[in-house]
Amino acid sequence: MELLDYLRAIRRSWLPLLAATAIGAIAGAMYLSSAPQVYEASTRIVVTANEPVGIQDAQAGVDFASSIAATVAGIIDSPVVLEPAAAALGGGTSTGDLEAMVGVTTQVATGLLTVTVSAHEPGLAADAAATVARFAVEVVPDSVGGENLAGDDALRLEILSQPEPPSQASSPDAKRVLVLTGLIGLGIGLVVAIVRFTRDDRVRTRDDLATHGIGVLGVVPVPARRATAPDADRTEVPASYQELRTRLLQAADTAGHSVLVAPLSATASDAAVPHQLALAFARSNRRTLLVDLDGREQRASRLLELADSPGAMEVLAGEVDPDSTVVATHERGLWALPAGHAAADPADLLERPSLSRLLRWAESQYDTVLVSVPPLLDVADGAIVAGEASQVTLTLRAGADSHASLRAATSSLPERPGVLTGVVLIGAPHT
Repeated sequence: MELLDYLRAIRRSWLPLLAATAIGAIAGAMYLSSAPQVYEASTRIVVTANEPVGIQDAQAGVDFASSIAATVAGIIDSPVVLEPAAAALGGGTSTGDLEAMVGVTTQVATGLLTVTVSAHEPGLAADAAATVARFAVEVVPDSVGGENLAGDDALRLEILSQPEPPSQASSPDAKRVLVLTGLIGLGIGLVVAIVRFTRDDRVRTRDDLATHGIGVLGVVPVPARRATAPDADRTEVPASYQELRTRLLQAADTAGHSVLVAPLSATASDAAVPHQLALAFARSNRRTLLVDLDGREQRASRLLELADSPGAMEVLAGEVDPDSTVVATHERGLWALPAGHAAADPADLLERPSLSRLLRWAESQYDTVLVSVPPLLDVADGAIVAGEASQVTLTLRAGADSHASLRAATSSLPERPGVLTGVVLIGAPHT
């Protein structure tokens, strides 16, 4: 995948990415609400030589205190100091408990120590830090041993700051947890988005059809949920259908010709596409006939409110003549042959020789014949009609129909040269 592909994957899955990030943040918030709060209290202790005599003795005392600071830290964090401190704290705090709570750090090349106590209660953290510091001052000099020139302990510990009960927990860090869990959610969302993108077989743009070697005749908008009724005011035909009409005329090799407008699947099965195209042909001063050969759903007939009229199925069955079933619409230059009602399986009727006679008759009477059929991949009706129509135009819904569906649909068409004029994309961006 190239960088552009990653950007497309993110753009197509921005909502799942946002949801994954939000879920991660919510998970972090839930963790924060249930995780135990840890409070820290600290006190600082300085290690010095006890009452040095003269500058030389003072300098030696500083060097001694610096060198022994790590040893002092180890003594403070040992039972030597923690055992009496735990006893003084009481409340069931054992030496082991206190050892787990206390940490002592040293500052390099100095005699400064920091005693930090972590506890689940802020008051306990402060009390424990103060108690440990107090016993460190009392116990450590004797443990280290040694005397100065005056005969006193060579080492002295002095408390520089008293601990205060912390006002907020030090752990868990709410900001860090929320950022981390949000990033984890975002990362998971990115992985899902990329996997979905690589496995997505749907046709989205006209560029996606380049691998099929099929020309794109045009891109039309998604039809409205409710098409225009036949007695409504004159409806403006989108410019995309006018361009589509021009390209179909350029592809036609005869004056009277039939064009099968075949939807790939149910997602692109909308009679508004052949209807709008029929309007475009009629408004270019061409006598146009819209033939509904969808004997199952009667989509075009329902659109024109002709579903109850006899029509093509009766013509194919030999019950009526096409002249008696063609209906003039309210659009000048546009006639319609309703689907009618099939007494048998529509596919059986379409396989009769009467289908060829019907289309040849229509081509001889009208400048343009547009044929509407059920989805190619649902039933065999469309493939049967494709064998008799002059041209076949596939319609597919961008973002819904797949490359695999397009391959299956084209393989069902007759191998007659020039029969497939191209594809009409419904709802694709104009690129």
